[in-house]
Amino acid sequence: MVLVHAYPQSPEQTWIRYLGYYGWTGVDLFFVLSGYLIARQLFRQSGISSFRDVGHFYARRFFRTLPAYYVVLLLLAASPFFASEGLSPLWPYLALVSNYQMGDAFKASWSLCVEEHFYLIFPWVIWLVYRNQKSAWIPWLPLAIITFAVLYRAAVWLILRPDRFLPGDPNSAYTIYYNWLYYPSIARLDGLTIGVSLAAIECFKPTLWKSITSRGFNLVWLSVPIFFASAWVLKSFIPFLSSTIGFPLVSAGYAILLCYSRSDRFPKPSARLVTFLVSGLAQLSYCLYLTYDASFRLGAEIGRWLNFSPFGLAMFGVNVVCVLGLAAVLRFAVEAPFLTLRDRLLGDPRYRLFGDSKVRPASLVQ
Repeated sequence: MVLVHAYPQSPEQTWIRYLGYYGWTGVDLFFVLSGYLIARQLFRQSGISSFRDVGHFYARRFFRTLPAYYVVLLLLAASPFFASEGLSPLWPYLALVSNYQMGDAFKASWSLCVEEHFYLIFPWVIWLVYRNQKSAWIPWLPLAIITFAVLYRAAVWLILRPDRFLPGDPNSAYTIYYNWLYYPSIARLDGLTIGVSLAAIECFKPTLWKSITSRGFNLVWLSVPIFFASAWVLKSFIPFLSSTIGFPLVSAGYAILLCYSRSDRFPKPSARLVTFLVSGLAQLSYCLYLTYDASFRLGAEIGRWLNFSPFGLAMFGVNVVCVLGLAAVLRFAVEAPFLTLRDRLLGDPRYRLFGDSKVRPASLVQ
């Protein structure tokens, strides 16, 4: 979707604008994947049973996400070129609560804040679950969390009624929607919880998991009506139905596709070039996410300097080069060295910060 946004959009290019309109749902895919991968990692390591395990989890997440984030934040704060709107006030970005006080300069930070809040709470939830493994309420916990998120959004919508502002003041309607229903972590629990649930089924109910993933391409067909229903519900953000059930609906569609990707029938790339490109983009994905807005600003400036048409393929090429170039610089200058340091401090017994742990070698888990 970053490349879709990199394509210069003219008013006549309705197809790219339509694709970009629903492109925001990629963040729900990101939440489903994140919940699944993080939970799967913990479940395979026998969960969280001590404060030492919690500390180890926090340290791994710190080295994985925050160094690159703070370097980009420093760049944006120090250079008006990359953040002409400014990062004032700066403290929400530093404290990772900018999704509760969003500005225009670093909008990508809001979903990272949701992720960090998830990292902060999730190990304690797992610790509680492992201490009460035989309790009857455990299987109902994911449903309870999703229901809570839906009820929260419903209550906020009914209290603030953003739809009342649409006829004469749409800006106020969208401000209410984004600040209270879209950005806050408490409103975005659906995708993360669904991802965690998939990981729990895979690790603790392998027979059920095998039964699900054995459906192969039929899972894709199952996801089609869900995505069509999502597109219909989310054709406008403000209405009650969209604000309440839109997120879990689209997350369910992505969850089904995730199950298909874990199936033995999922096609695996065989060509070395394809594998190399997919692996390379996967390694750059986090840095792409952090730098894409700054990359587009840089690309626009280069395009003006070269006198390129703002809607031409040449401009698209400039944007792609800037997006991949800045992401690669951040990856190799910041992210990769800190991941190496993380593996040294947390994986090597000579340097391990939290003593003897159940955690597998760091090279096996990202």
